[in-house]
Amino acid sequence: MIAALKALQASIGWGLILNNLRHNKEHFEEVVVDGIDPKTGNDLTVKEGNRYRDKRKYIGDLINTPNTLIAAIENADEGEEVNYDPYHDDATELSKDK
Repeated sequence: MIAALKALQASIGWGLILNNLRHNKEHFEEVVVDGIDPKTGNDLTVKEGNRYRDKRKYIGDLINTPNTLIAAIENADEGEEVNYDPYHDDATELSKDK
């Protein structure tokens, strides 16, 4: 599994996806810093700013997905099943709050 993830990271296709994700992340960073809605030119509301911050964070998570999965596999105990769901921990915490 680790070899497959490392091969993915070395592929031209992942490089293209990574470039696109990084460009989008930079765009959202600029929008948040400038505080201006790129579509309307108006000031961002707090809700809109938070939405752009969330998008930027989500893209960062996508960029790091192969490394996150590799680390999870490497850190798993012998025989332990690795959960590949990136939201598993968040869902577990949310269900505890209920």
